[in-house]
Amino acid sequence: MMEENRKRKGNFTDVEIRKCIELYSENKTALTAKQSNVNSNKKKPETWRFVMESLNSCSDSGCHRTDADIKKKWKDLLSRAKKDVSAQKNHPTGGGPPPKTSYSIIVMPSIQ
Repeated sequence: MMEENRKRKGNFTDVEIRKCIELYSENKTALTAKQSNVNSNKKKPETWRFVMESLNSCSDSGCHRTDADIKKKWKDLLSRAKKDVSAQKNHPTGGGPPPKTSYSIIVMPSIQ
């Protein structure tokens, strides 16, 4: 009953996606730290909150994003980028148009 009144959030805009990629690449070392010590475990959520606040401050959609929303979007972007790169490397034979790409050109260099 309560779920009937719940509205879905709007899609991420191109501006939000590009800002998310930019903020992630600026804070990559803190967000991808492999150590599990007290400092790095404390730093990761703080950094995601910083990314969330920065993204919400420049958002043109008017939609408030949580840090969980942004983490999920980042994982989705990363997954899509890997899929696009794989499709370009292993394109089917027989001609035809090249496979479509999304933000893989922007996202993939920041992974390496």
